[in-house]
Amino acid sequence: MRWFRLVACLALVATSCGGTQDLSENSGGSAQVQVPVIVGESTGYAEQILSKIGLSLGVETGEGLSGPAKTIVEQAPAAGTFMAVGSQVIGVVPGSATRPTTTTAPGTAATTTQPPPTTTTAPATTQVTTTTVSPKRLCLDSLSGNTGPAECSGIDLSGYGIAPQFLDDSDFSYANLAGASLRNKSLHRANFSGAILDGADLALSEFHYADLSGASLTGVLLALTEFHYADLSGADLSGVSFYNGTWNDLYGANLSGANLSGVQFSNGMNMPGVDLSGANLTDSRMVDLNLRDADLSGANLSGANLFGVNLLGANLSGAILEGTSLSVNQCVSLVSLLPNGADLAPCATTATTTPPPTTTVLVGTPHPLTGLDSIGSPSTAPALAVKIGNDGANSLPQIGLESADIVYEVHIENGVTRFLAIFHSEVPESVGRVRSARSSDIDLLGNLNIPYFAYWGSNEGVQTEIREAENLGTFVAQDEATWPAVLNYYRDRICEPACGGLLNTPGLLSWVTGSPPNPVFEYGDLSASATQAAGVRWTAPNRQIDFTWDDSTSKWLRYQDGVPLVDSNGNQIAVDNVLLLYTFYTVSTADDRSPQATSTGSGGGRLYRQGAVTSIRWSRPTVTDPWNLVYGWTNNTATLSPGTTWVGLVRAGEIRVLTSAEVAALPG
Repeated sequence: MRWFRLVACLALVATSCGGTQDLSENSGGSAQVQVPVIVGESTGYAEQILSKIGLSLGVETGEGLSGPAKTIVEQAPAAGTFMAVGSQVIGVVPGSATRPTTTTAPGTAATTTQPPPTTTTAPATTQVTTTTVSPKRLCLDSLSGNTGPAECSGIDLSGYGIAPQFLDDSDFSYANLAGASLRNKSLHRANFSGAILDGADLALSEFHYADLSGASLTGVLLALTEFHYADLSGADLSGVSFYNGTWNDLYGANLSGANLSGVQFSNGMNMPGVDLSGANLTDSRMVDLNLRDADLSGANLSGANLFGVNLLGANLSGAILEGTSLSVNQCVSLVSLLPNGADLAPCATTATTTPPPTTTVLVGTPHPLTGLDSIGSPSTAPALAVKIGNDGANSLPQIGLESADIVYEVHIENGVTRFLAIFHSEVPESVGRVRSARSSDIDLLGNLNIPYFAYWGSNEGVQTEIREAENLGTFVAQDEATWPAVLNYYRDRICEPACGGLLNTPGLLSWVTGSPPNPVFEYGDLSASATQAAGVRWTAPNRQIDFTWDDSTSKWLRYQDGVPLVDSNGNQIAVDNVLLLYTFYTVSTADDRSPQATSTGSGGGRLYRQGAVTSIRWSRPTVTDPWNLVYGWTNNTATLSPGTTWVGLVRAGEIRVLTSAEVAALPG
């Protein structure tokens, strides 16, 4: 019945409550009654009871507490709020304005004497009562709702978890927000000038047009954080990572004079026209950034990695490029960008390490999806696309995957990937394990001239999309219940439905009619701008994917989560080309649990072939168009090595080149 005792205590503030009171003074000299710890009740329940008697519960002291509870109470705001410490609620309510006195006669127990009441006569004039409220109290009050703006200039909020989500136009200038949580906040036009944000959590937040000039942001956590047109001039971002598997946006930001030493930018970040004049970019990672027309005048780029960066129209006057990593095609353009006798030694170093181009001679009519000689006429059958699992032990080992002409690898739910294998030049006896379709598959099949699409089930929304695409002539759908595929699906072991099944490919193809696919890539010689690469790593949320170059087979070997990915014969999966295309993922309209890849439009990417890598751009205006690839920011067509191709649809920031030491550390 402790709650009834609490209510009585609060209703009779000036009286004793069984000896549980603790009288103290606050900064204003008025006495307060400290309510005993209330165990096992929620703050919401306490608030309901207290509101009925017109009192508020707050926290002002941590006396008698220790450890984390003491720390939380000491950092808590003053009156008017509730604080939960584990299952405890600690509170202080306003008391009498006069402090009682305690006297002790010799040999007797202490007695408490309340001062006598006094009678005053109100003057005829109107009295005005003035209450002084601290700036921190005003700040915390402004953060007590769900919307701002907050008024917290110069306030120490280090370690605080900021609750409101909408804080547009707030003032946090010169505030200490080190280690604070500003996750998932709208902070448009907010003022953080001179603020300390070291180690703060800024994930999922928007700082559009915000003022962060002169702010310190070392060690901040960024994930899907947007700084559209934000002012970061003079800010300290040293060591910050925009390269963490998620998209972070600095579109139109002002970074003039900022300290960006050691910063890791996400691959493919779009930063046209950004102001980096005078910025310190030593040892930063800027791979594949779009810095067209950017101002880099006077910037220090010593030791920076600018591989694949678009610098067309950029201002690099006075920039320091000592030890900077550049690709060959950039070096050519830099001659015009830096006409004043700038040191282009990095370009000479890059040029000498570029492998020589090789020539591949094609004989006869090539297969449309590999470019390899068909030794006669290529197959006139339509292509067969099969959805193959890769998201659990039940999917391994894959069967027949090594025979695919093209394999698309795409993110699905739970942070893993799944394959869409395209067969034409070679058809294995069986393929599997066949798994359910996803929304991303539909557009990827649009340029194969009506292929047959084999999959084992789908949810209702995806099935509707598939039927609509089939009615438009995109492909011929063949799930486990469709004729004639129903005759050719089977299971090779007893397991749950999630195992999927196997497809008897010759049996299915004996029923099909149609035309062969059109080429979707162009094949040719290795580019002179290619740079040697030992391997590449694609880091998905719950999957690590590696491809390493093997001189003995002249192929890229596939690893998954640190071990070789082998087929049903125990052979490691190997391909001739690895094409990684940067794209955006949206939420599938058919299933809000599933990401959906965007495979039309345009974007950047990397092409790995013949032990080398080149920066490329891709475009595909409609789903029926082939993949158009060009080198870097030129209009020169990028060609693949004749053979099999693995296409990964990656998010910005998910891939990086492996060092020789990292490749050597992989088993196999």
